[in-house]
Amino acid sequence: MPTKGRHDHRAPDTDAAGKSVTRGYDSGGRLTSETDPLGNRTTYAYDKLGRLLSTVSARGNVTGADPAASTTSYTYDAAGNRTKVTDPSGAAVSTEYDAVNRPVKVTDPLGKATAYTYDAVDNVTKVTDALGKSVSSVYDKNNRLASTTNQLGKTTTHAYDADGNLLSRTSPLGNKETWTYDGDGRQATTVDPRGNVTGADPAQYTTTNGYDAAGNLLTVTDPLGGVARTEYDAAGNVTKRTDANNHATAYGYDAARHLTRVTDPLDRVTSYAYDAEGNLTKKTTPRGSTSYASTPAGCPPRSTTRTRRRT
Repeated sequence: MPTKGRHDHRAPDTDAAGKSVTRGYDSGGRLTSETDPLGNRTTYAYDKLGRLLSTVSARGNVTGADPAASTTSYTYDAAGNRTKVTDPSGAAVSTEYDAVNRPVKVTDPLGKATAYTYDAVDNVTKVTDALGKSVSSVYDKNNRLASTTNQLGKTTTHAYDADGNLLSRTSPLGNKETWTYDGDGRQATTVDPRGNVTGADPAQYTTTNGYDAAGNLLTVTDPLGGVARTEYDAAGNVTKRTDANNHATAYGYDAARHLTRVTDPLDRVTSYAYDAEGNLTKKTTPRGSTSYASTPAGCPPRSTTRTRRRT
């Protein structure tokens, strides 16, 4: 990245076809320009506080063009909140904030406004659209969503246990989905609404989770008895996932726990290589490989993709 006194650092990059993309940065590490392989250049300008002020698209950066006709501009209030975004056509989206910097009104380019209301602890309690229709939310004393009432006045309710785990969600039609948890607060079962009606057998609509002693999810058993399994190594890395149809994906790692190999159910392998600092340097798939070159801190990595030709 730029060093003191240098105000236009340019970092080459490559796209998937191996063609050069050049990005420019100012002394603060902010992106100031981006030029694609065809020479199309997009530029960015900032204020002294580092806030984005304008973006000029490639059309505005060609000889003879009027940059203003291709500029998107941004304005801010004294608190640093973005108050307006104006596109090249002059259409603007405006945002108003309250005294504690919460957005309370957003007005689209057609002048249609959406309003937001909050409670004392910043939960959004009401969203009102341009037609005056509202969605309201109620929270319990622990700031958990207790109910939501839609624009038609229909309410969905939520219930929790003493530990804050979601126990049930009931739709406006009375359809109720329920959950149970084990002693460690892990989700043990899910019963879909069909299992929560009078006379139904919940077991026929229950999905059950199983865990190992370390708390890793081992099995998910669906209502039909199909079991999806996950295996782990001693470090807790996922080494194998097998779905209910016995299709397995395997994972391999190096000593630093970096993912190095993924073998899909069709035995197709994707491999990953890293440098000494743990940065990804190469990804190889059955279709080709992508190499990554490190760049100065804070700059985007460079990548080159090579695709294998079919014979």
